[in-house]
Amino acid sequence: MAARERLIALVKALNEYTDEEHPLSAGKLCAILAQHGIAANRRSIYADVAALNRMGWKIESTTRGYYANDRPFTAEDARLIMLALDCAPFMDEATAQRLRQGVAKTQSVNFESPAGIERTYGAQNRLRSAIETITLAIDAQKQLSYVPAACLDDTDIWPREKIEPICLIYAGGEFVLRAAVNGGIDYIPLNAMFDIKLERRSVKHPSVRRKANAPHKS
Repeated sequence: MAARERLIALVKALNEYTDEEHPLSAGKLCAILAQHGIAANRRSIYADVAALNRMGWKIESTTRGYYANDRPFTAEDARLIMLALDCAPFMDEATAQRLRQGVAKTQSVNFESPAGIERTYGAQNRLRSAIETITLAIDAQKQLSYVPAACLDDTDIWPREKIEPICLIYAGGEFVLRAAVNGGIDYIPLNAMFDIKLERRSVKHPSVRRKANAPHKS
């Protein structure tokens, strides 16, 4: 019974307190278990981690300690999902907040949630509208057009750029669109794109079509 309780407590501690950037040593894990009245030592932690890995748990070992690597989402994926929830036009704020909290629970206590996107007006609303348009274009395999931010102050006539969207990336605290542009691949920050519109023409670039037509792995 004691060994079973120790294993359960160890799994809970690893899931709650550790991630790739915040591993815990065997000694610190022993201290956490002791707070719950469960006796453990370094040798038992080593043995329990090995047993968990044999049973299919993904407990990684580094020079700084152990961390759980068996989460349904990476930290970046979790942040992107939260922002997508804020942008969903069919979802009220209460539901979005409840789901955000559910996603956050899949991460460790070290996880930092992204700031929520306002649903009402201003720059945040423009971002939400841009994400919706880009997502629609990717799903429908349609081209997009937009006005580059650099052109807004340079001329009274705003030229429109046409691109073929591939995927939307959230990294470094901002959204970036990977797209086929003039026969090549480019990465365009969303804050550099204004007046984004869905075009009628379908995408032509092979990278876009390969991604759209790729078979799903079962």
